[in-house]
Amino acid sequence: MKRAFATGDAALIVNDYYTKDAWVFGDGESTWKGSEAIYQLYSGIVGKYHWSTKTERLIAVGDGALEFLIGTTHAVEGGEPTPYKILFAWVKVEAKWLCATQMFALGDHF
Repeated sequence: MKRAFATGDAALIVNDYYTKDAWVFGDGESTWKGSEAIYQLYSGIVGKYHWSTKTERLIAVGDGALEFLIGTTHAVEGGEPTPYKILFAWVKVEAKWLCATQMFALGDHF
């Protein structure tokens, strides 16, 4: 994810970070499901923002894991940073950990 933001390459996120049928939930009714929709989401963001995160908690759940993070985006061209909280649901596909579901909302408290 950090490499995709640094290089402005949304395809890295779709191909190397999420499962093919991943589902991303955002604030309100915003939702993106599957590779094409997730690509559309990130193609408008990567390269325009820097992204940083801090893991608050990582919990093993069955064969997967839940990761709670506080993230911040900073516009490349300046402006106020935007803090948000994120929940990633990770699954192991072959030998690689991929995100199956992501939920995020503005703010920095769970």
